[in-house]
Amino acid sequence: MKKGIQLIDCWLRLSADLPGDEVVVPPNQTYKLVLDDPMGRRRIQSGKKGMGAISLLRGIKKAYEEHGVADDKMAGMTIEGIQIDHDKKTITPIIGS
Repeated sequence: MKKGIQLIDCWLRLSADLPGDEVVVPPNQTYKLVLDDPMGRRRIQSGKKGMGAISLLRGIKKAYEEHGVADDKMAGMTIEGIQIDHDKKTITPIIGS
């Protein structure tokens, strides 16, 4: 697994259905998901097999849903990328519109 900062280029709408998976977060780890203010940070646990990019995208989508971001607003939001800092154990989605 990589050390330092890893950048995943996505360009997916938050409302999109998400296919397959590839491990990007190592097994049995807890990372902080850094969201736009005022949502702050949430914890994400990778599980026994690690967490793939698609699972991570689903977790980001769920975090926005749990914070009451309306479906119509999410439909216009695009995840342009995801920055994973393996040293600081933070995950920061790069959101555009």
